[in-house]
Amino acid sequence: MTGAPGGGKVAKAKGAIVRPMVEWFAGACGEAALPAVVADLTAEVREEIAVDAPALGILTAGWYSEALASQLADGILRHALGHHGDAVIVRSLGAHIVDRTLGRFSRTALEWLATPATCAAASPIFWRMYHDTGTVEAKVEGSSMRARSTGWAPHSMTWCRVVGSSSVRVLELVGCRDPRVWVHKCSGGRGECSLVFRWA
Repeated sequence: MTGAPGGGKVAKAKGAIVRPMVEWFAGACGEAALPAVVADLTAEVREEIAVDAPALGILTAGWYSEALASQLADGILRHALGHHGDAVIVRSLGAHIVDRTLGRFSRTALEWLATPATCAAASPIFWRMYHDTGTVEAKVEGSSMRARSTGWAPHSMTWCRVVGSSSVRVLELVGCRDPRVWVHKCSGGRGECSLVFRWA
């Protein structure tokens, strides 16, 4: 699909990681609050959704612009702040994305077989499953993990935080105690985004 500045390819994210944000918001704040989020979207990205459909018509198998994902993340955070704290919202969104995208077999494999090191090694593969731009590298150092993304299309800091927080949920599933984002630097797609995760 074209439409990026200069007629280039529009960067996409898989619906499997976009739809859960909408589902979480509808559950946490009510379906009636969704129109306020939609009203904040630009006309261009609004064309990608179906306003009256469940979860705005976003399909898990579909591909949607990183711009839509970013604007949804921004709007959901802004409108959910009346119900929850900032850190709670971002962490909940990341956890909901992981819980919705993992099948029963994959979750069991994570819980029984995976380690932080194997998750770090597999991160480039999982990134490519859900984003069509950018690459990710991750490395475990003791009870911390450093991850960096390069070449990711322009994106909002909120969307970057949500994507990063999904790794917190993965670390929980592989048995890390009290994992959290310790450091997060977002370039917005203009350079490298980096995160440091720590656990007890």
